[in-house]
Amino acid sequence: MKNYLLFLTLIFSAPVFSTTTSVTSLGDAGTGSLREIINTATAGDTIDFLVAGTITLSGGEIIINKDLVILSSGPANLTLSGNSSNRILNITGGNVFISSVSFENGVLSGSGGAIQNSSPDTVTIEKSVFNSCAAGIDGGGIKNTGMFLRIIDCTFTNNHAGFDGGGLYSSTGLVTIIGSTFNGNSCSISGAGIRTVGGTCKLINSTLSGNNATVSGGGFEGILDIMNSTITENNSQNGGGAKTTGAVFQNTIVYNNHVSGNSPDIAGPINSNGNNIFGDTSGCSGAIFSDLININPMLDILGLNGGYTATHAIMSTSPAIDAGTCLGAPSTDQRDINRVGFPDIGAYEFGGTPFVINQISESICNGDVYVFGNQNLDTAGVYMETFQTLADCDSTVELTLSIKQIYNETANATICIGDSLIFGSLTLLSSGTYTEQFSSSLNCDSTVELTLTVTEPDITVSQSGKTLSAAGTAESYQWIDCNTNQIIPNDTSRVFIALANGQYAVIVTENGCSDTSACYNVTTVGIATENFSSGISVYPTMVKSKTSVRFIESQKFVNIILMDISGREIHREKYSETNTLTLDLSICKPGNYFIQVESGEKNSIHRVVKIE
Repeated sequence: MKNYLLFLTLIFSAPVFSTTTSVTSLGDAGTGSLREIINTATAGDTIDFLVAGTITLSGGEIIINKDLVILSSGPANLTLSGNSSNRILNITGGNVFISSVSFENGVLSGSGGAIQNSSPDTVTIEKSVFNSCAAGIDGGGIKNTGMFLRIIDCTFTNNHAGFDGGGLYSSTGLVTIIGSTFNGNSCSISGAGIRTVGGTCKLINSTLSGNNATVSGGGFEGILDIMNSTITENNSQNGGGAKTTGAVFQNTIVYNNHVSGNSPDIAGPINSNGNNIFGDTSGCSGAIFSDLININPMLDILGLNGGYTATHAIMSTSPAIDAGTCLGAPSTDQRDINRVGFPDIGAYEFGGTPFVINQISESICNGDVYVFGNQNLDTAGVYMETFQTLADCDSTVELTLSIKQIYNETANATICIGDSLIFGSLTLLSSGTYTEQFSSSLNCDSTVELTLTVTEPDITVSQSGKTLSAAGTAESYQWIDCNTNQIIPNDTSRVFIALANGQYAVIVTENGCSDTSACYNVTTVGIATENFSSGISVYPTMVKSKTSVRFIESQKFVNIILMDISGREIHREKYSETNTLTLDLSICKPGNYFIQVESGEKNSIHRVVKIE
């Protein structure tokens, strides 16, 4: 008897709930890779990561053309690298949400070094970093030709475009940028931070700092709708901070930008909704009475002052404090600090204590509920909750929740009669359908239904005198001598003819399983020769080439028929007036043969074995 232990790895291909699929490999392709999971995902799936590190692309860009949610635990934990030779993502369709990913070294000779977005749906990228990406034409970080693009709490740094838009280039649709920082980006023509040539672009609670355009628009070029943002220390030949033909400014600082030619801060006409701080306005028109002109906003250096992105803090004596208008102003600043009373001008609100957002990641099994403060969560996503510490201070926690799959799966197994199979807590001996629960590699209970087949060879044997016939059409047969328990050489056919009286059985092998029949008693060997009154003998029975048939008395007429094991006639010959004749089996293949001897009414059959 053999015992089998069934090992089941519960990462099956047919989940009951298509909710969350986890990336388990940092490879560019193959099982568990991001590329493979995106390719096989169903629209609406969520993808999270059970690995941390860098995924380096070697097989070209990854295409997204369906609704997907992609969640990482933080840009410091997961980097998608274009390997300085590939665009990273090409989003051609679907509502796509991407959170907490670092995009690095996406390089393309065309446009969109890290991401090309042409989706007609909404694409949202939050809490992510675009670093050291480059495009030979436009959009070192992102090129947008889609309908709705939302950039929230992202950082664009050290990206480059050969033409326009070192950080971001957009030609269509609605682009909304909130809580984001563009720093250290460059381009060879215009719009080092942002370049728009069509559509609508909103810039809210964001910072453009230290970007460098060779020709124009160090911070941005195009028409933007700007609210509570800070644009400073950018460089170009014309319009160090911005070059525009009608950008809208409100509660925004544009100060201390630099040019090698004209218009240090802004070049071109603007539309002011008031309460801005502008530095040198010699190159622009459109400022109104509530704007502060050529006033130093007293900005600190760019740094991490809380929140997800770097900001320029304002000093305690800054004229920007409480100088903004509440009309349409966001309720928080770039760091998510509440704006109290009249808002400060720019992206930074003075006076609040910057809170540090604690980020955690958790996973639950599908169907379970995660209690997060006052929230009962059962759906993958990013959630915020405020908790009170022992010191009565509020602490904000951001939770990235993923849902682990539960699988119902079927399996099949086969064992031989007399063997057993261990299936979970069950020891199985007979055919049937069995159900067990297993804990998967994700620690979620999953149900497996096993169909077990026990293979039992047919060992039925029919007997006719000294001839034994096994039933069925098995893979192989081996006859044995029950008296010695030894196999009979060369007796491997379904039909066995005993050469001597005794007990015989057959080992039948079917579907890889073997079983032995009962023993059958043969007592009729030699009876058939009594039909010859004078007697007959065949010798040798183990034949290399020739065998002889001898009669005690000469026979007047004799028919000799040579047959193979199946009874097929191979050779027939007539003899007369003989008592000895010789048969030549040298041309026959090794195996069992029968010699039938007929003389008048007398008849006998003899078995011989042709050997090498």
